[in-house]
Amino acid sequence: MVYPDGGEFMRFDKLDLNLLVAFDVLIEECSVSAAARRLNMSQSATSGALARLREFFQDSLLVQVGRVMVPTEVGLELAGRVREVLTLIRATITTPIAFDPSTIKRNFQIAVSDYVYDVALAEAIKEIQNIAPDLTFDLCTPNQYNSDRFQRGEIDIFITIEEHTHVDHPGRPLFQDQLKVIAWDQEPAENGELTFDEFLRRPHVDVTFGQGRAPSFSERFISEAQLALKTELRVESFNAVAMSVIGTRRMALLNGLHAKRFSRLLPLLVYPLPMSAPPIREVIQWHSMRRGDTGLQWLKEQIFARSQAIVQRED
Repeated sequence: MVYPDGGEFMRFDKLDLNLLVAFDVLIEECSVSAAARRLNMSQSATSGALARLREFFQDSLLVQVGRVMVPTEVGLELAGRVREVLTLIRATITTPIAFDPSTIKRNFQIAVSDYVYDVALAEAIKEIQNIAPDLTFDLCTPNQYNSDRFQRGEIDIFITIEEHTHVDHPGRPLFQDQLKVIAWDQEPAENGELTFDEFLRRPHVDVTFGQGRAPSFSERFISEAQLALKTELRVESFNAVAMSVIGTRRMALLNGLHAKRFSRLLPLLVYPLPMSAPPIREVIQWHSMRRGDTGLQWLKEQIFARSQAIVQRED
């Protein structure tokens, strides 16, 4: 069997180790066709891999129930073990030991919101690539799907608010922010200062990330404070919030550093929140099995130091 990278399989105690990668994806997707797309293999080759896995483990592993496939008890029991093994291999064997920023060619995957990217990470990455020109980055949203990928060691760095961190993995506070209120500069607060009553009367834009994404800090704050806001529009990204108040009487809650940044680029006014709210704490995390990854540890420290400097300058 030849795999997408062109390499032949290797065996360990009569098990083709490449089949473990196929097994991990098959169990997650519960679909041969979906697994084939992720593995960059043909559907027939993926079906063949499943057949060989079934033969080796003497179990169906995945069975058809109606229109869907579901794991067997053996499949579920093996899933955790296989993912642990693959995570360990990614963390300790396939990662380069030596790391010279000026010469290393490596790709890092980072889960980060558009908010953190805009206010800190975009500039930090530019600075990092000045001293490590051959580093590349793939960015993705910190949703549930990518949270699971992080748990498996497939994502190098996960940046999220403190409430959504992974308790089994190390992390470090990145920076802190406060909620602000934004409005179009042609529709300012009535007396130049936003009151609580006007905040409730004005129509609002809310950011909500839909299924598979934990609620934003502002979304959760509105719910916990039991604020009866007149929400006219809901959007699915922080960047869309700013454009959604321009030309209207709407207001919106936005993280302060983001609000300040948008107010320099767009016709927006920024007001203090007319009530108390807890701080927003962003945390940078890395996988517990990646402590020995010198490249990842270097990158984490670079992001931390540069983001701190950028935020302090903007604050």
